[in-house]
Amino acid sequence: MSKRSKKENELLEFLSEDERKVYEEFEAKLKAKRDVAVKRQKKEINFWKEVDEREDEVYQHILEKRKERNAQQTAQPVQSQNVNHEQQVHVENVNVQERENGANPFFRQEQ
Repeated sequence: MSKRSKKENELLEFLSEDERKVYEEFEAKLKAKRDVAVKRQKKEINFWKEVDEREDEVYQHILEKRKERNAQQTAQPVQSQNVNHEQQVHVENVNVQERENGANPFFRQEQ
């Protein structure tokens, strides 16, 4: 099946036929996982080699995207703080009105 060392072959001689089959199946699964990992690693290495080769082009692309993102951020007004403040003022006004009208039982004063 695969290249095995002398020691591994000697150890396999002590296993029963069923145990040897289980071991070989396990070994095949591990080899498949290793092969997938090696392919993934080679793809990643090739990707970074390509990035290194096209360094100027990649750098220009990054700069363009950064400029676009910054332009979008400056074009959009910041409203979250103002909206939050307006909601807070509204809630405070409602609480004051409830207190004055006696609608909120928490603020009712027993006379």
